[in-house]
Amino acid sequence: MIKDINKLILIARQLRPGTVTYKEKDINSIDFSRYKFAIENMIETENVFIRNSNIKKDIIIQDPKQYYRKTLDKYKLHYHEYYIDYNPYWKEYPKRYNSLMFFSYDMRKHFKSLFPGFPTSAFGKYSYFVFPENNCKIAVAPDEDFIYSFIDYGIDDIYEFNKLIFNLYRSITKSSFRPNSYDEWKDKLIDMQIQFKEKYNKKPNIKYKSISDICNMFNISEKQFYDILLNEKLINFIQSITNPNKNGFLLVNCDKNGLSKIRNSCECWTDGTCLLINSKLFDWNELLWFIKNKI
Repeated sequence: MIKDINKLILIARQLRPGTVTYKEKDINSIDFSRYKFAIENMIETENVFIRNSNIKKDIIIQDPKQYYRKTLDKYKLHYHEYYIDYNPYWKEYPKRYNSLMFFSYDMRKHFKSLFPGFPTSAFGKYSYFVFPENNCKIAVAPDEDFIYSFIDYGIDDIYEFNKLIFNLYRSITKSSFRPNSYDEWKDKLIDMQIQFKEKYNKKPNIKYKSISDICNMFNISEKQFYDILLNEKLINFIQSITNPNKNGFLLVNCDKNGLSKIRNSCECWTDGTCLLINSKLFDWNELLWFIKNKI
């Protein structure tokens, strides 16, 4: 009895809020018509959305808006939540902190590949086909990983960009920079610029290695970046260079027309409810036949 209770507690901890799971025997209770456009796109093109997880279930229905997703960041800084999800240029896009991520993938290439796994296997043991609900918004990165998708101003790695911002803040203020909210992030950057202007006015030839490092990434002169710190709001500059339109991102509706615009091998995300089917539940042809008869 105690073992059963502990198992249930463990399962409860594993599953995100907004998550419902089904066993194969319960599959007929699912309304597949809710995911009709994504299912039809898979049947017609054999292009799929795939994601991996360490949660092993037959079928999952997940509403990501009910879960606050913390960003990944090898430096544990997480600044891109603030300059993406709170960025006015990203206003129409699903908030990444309330979204489910997945990968656009060509199953025809999969069967020709010498490697048996999916490209998302690094993110968990179990692979799932993902079907976003009809007419939800899907954001599409121009690269297979969101982190490497910001080509404007030479940001080839968001984590490294975050680290440069951290070093800039620390070199000017002599303090750490680990904000817990967007407002704190914004206020601290404003305060950093105030401190920089005070130091610059006292010593105009002041130099910072952190500024040199940022200029090397952006391929701009130190004078150009000094002008930004002295005459602009740094937060506005960061929001501008991470503008999705400048960096090749795409926003589509989950319908026949929108899904046709999504290239393969791109990271995607949506805040719409998604149906996830374990890739091991059916073989590929069986899945196509089964799901075609459910819509």
